[in-house]
Amino acid sequence: MIAQSIRVRLTASFFLIIVITLGVFGVYVLNLFYDQSLSNMRNTLTTHAKHTEYQLRQLSHNYADESQLPELVRQIGGNLPFDFELIDHRGRIIAQSNDALQSDADQSDWPETRAALVGKVGFHIRSDANLGGNAYFVAVPAGDYTTVPFALRVSASLSGVDNSFQHIRNVLFVALLLTSIISLIISLKLARYLTRPLEKITSV
Repeated sequence: MIAQSIRVRLTASFFLIIVITLGVFGVYVLNLFYDQSLSNMRNTLTTHAKHTEYQLRQLSHNYADESQLPELVRQIGGNLPFDFELIDHRGRIIAQSNDALQSDADQSDWPETRAALVGKVGFHIRSDANLGGNAYFVAVPAGDYTTVPFALRVSASLSGVDNSFQHIRNVLFVALLLTSIISLIISLKLARYLTRPLEKITSV
C-alpha cells in the first residue's frame, strides 16, 4: 500500500515536471516566433516606406507643388507591391496610391501618424477594413528633415503571420499531447522501477 502511494506520487511528479516544462517551452517558442515575425515585418515596411518617401521627394522636388502629389503617389504606387498614403500635418490624407482604399478623413489620432509628423518612425497594429483583418501600419516623416509637412504611411496584412502562428500552435499542441502520453508511460515505468525494492521489503 505504501509502495503504491509512493508510485502514484512519483508518477504524478515526473509527469507534471515534463508536461509543464514542455508547455512553458512551447509558449516561449510561439511568442518568440510571433515577435520575430512582427519585427521582420516592421523592418521590411520601414525600409519600403523610407525608400518610397525618397522617391517621392526626388520626383516632387522636395514636395514643392502639393497639387502634383496625388498623381506622383499613384505613379509610384503602380510599381509597388503595397499601398501607401501621404498624410499632411493636419492628419488629412492628401494622396494615396490606390484610389479604392477607404480611410477616414482624419488620421491624426493614429499613433503611427502622430509619430511621423513629429519626425519619428511610427508603428501600430490594428484591424483594417481595406486589408480584411489585422494589419501592420508604419509611417515615416516625409520632408526635407528640417520640417515635416507630411507623413508617408504603408501597411500590410498580418494574415500570413497569424496563419503561420496558428499552424505552429496546432503542431505544438499535437506534439505536446503525444509527448504527454509518452511521458505518462515513462513516468509509470520509472516509478514502478524505483518502488520495486520497497515492494519487496514490504511484502516480506
